[in-house]
Amino acid sequence: MGRFRSKKQRILRVFNACPTLTNKEIARRTGASESYVDQVLTGKRRTAATADTPTLEGSPGRPAPRPVLFEPYEDTLVGPGDPRSTVSVPVSDDVAARLDAHSEDGDLRPAELAALLLEEGLKTREFPGIVYKDGPAGRRASLAGGPDVWQVIRALDEVPADGPDPVETVSIEADLHPRQISLARRFYETYPDEIQAMLDANRRALALADEMIAARERSIAEQQSDRARRAGGRGDSPGLSL
Repeated sequence: MGRFRSKKQRILRVFNACPTLTNKEIARRTGASESYVDQVLTGKRRTAATADTPTLEGSPGRPAPRPVLFEPYEDTLVGPGDPRSTVSVPVSDDVAARLDAHSEDGDLRPAELAALLLEEGLKTREFPGIVYKDGPAGRRASLAGGPDVWQVIRALDEVPADGPDPVETVSIEADLHPRQISLARRFYETYPDEIQAMLDANRRALALADEMIAARERSIAEQQSDRARRAGGRGDSPGLSL
């Protein structure tokens, strides 16, 4: 159902994920009015209040962290034939509720979203200066305040082999510091499949655009040719001028 859940279902889903949230917080997360949240959760609060609450050792009355299963996300975590594993990580109720709410706005289940964010977080920690951005082509690695990594790699590849230094050339043309270009190159060398997938997608998009332009030009040429033939066929026989 994803993003098409009713408000009531969203309210119950967030409440079940994090019963410690106030009705006001649940209303803010679900887009419902606080009075409607009160109405939906009447009775639910009483049941939760009478239930035993697990506690952390040394923290009486504090809710225990909720375990979240981090399941491998095929597009980013693993490749074909790579080993996969499921990891259980305890997180706070608030983090679990936020994860659940964000997953409803996309196409990933909470566990898949958690795995994706974990993978991205590890990569950005490994390469300070790299960030992940959303866009029409999906999430992609980018230079902080700069272009995508795949765009930098494409620019480097487009410098002729017998030409000037690629790093210096791209640094001047793209207004990037050589350290940024080096960072993009090192990220590509470490995670070539991820960046290569973006390069391949860009090449396919350009090829498709070229095909569409060529088809349009052929269509225009054929239409002009047809009009010329029809105009010639309707022409009157030349007569004598007096």
